[in-house]
Amino acid sequence: MWYIRAAGIGASAGLVAGLLWGIGLRLAMRIMALLGGQSPEFSFEGTLLILLVGTFIGIPTGLLFVAIRKYLPGSGRWKGLLFGLLVVLVLGYPFYVGPLQDEAVPGYEILAFIMFEGLLVSFGMAVAAVAGRLEESIPTVARNRFGTAVSVGTLAVPCGIEALIIVLMIVNPFE
Repeated sequence: MWYIRAAGIGASAGLVAGLLWGIGLRLAMRIMALLGGQSPEFSFEGTLLILLVGTFIGIPTGLLFVAIRKYLPGSGRWKGLLFGLLVVLVLGYPFYVGPLQDEAVPGYEILAFIMFEGLLVSFGMAVAAVAGRLEESIPTVARNRFGTAVSVGTLAVPCGIEALIIVLMIVNPFE
């Protein structure tokens, strides 16, 4: 039953870090808009889409962190930094050739690259930090029924959110 606790910690850490990453992405997009001379407007649909993408990517990333963290050298912050760099290696290029090119203002491509790729490193570090905090606060499954219920809840909530996102994308795809 330890794997339920570990998966719950990973999924919940990814959910939180994905939401934080989405907020960071939205702010970075607004910075690019200001540099391009556009008015920094937030649309509800655009912000919701970015937060959904953050959680959609965050939950599996959190699960990946929990699965590989014992193989990462160092402790705490070093594991987070190394995982953040791994996230950049895996997601950086697809992100760079996709949304980043749409958001980069001519003349500010290097700033856009540093901001958006830096957010990916921060995202990986946030996954590690939240997972570490949850590891300390969630009781082990074998100790009592409360620990088991909390572990199942930390897995069920992010997985339910992920399923809802998938259903929303199928029923009403975003343009």
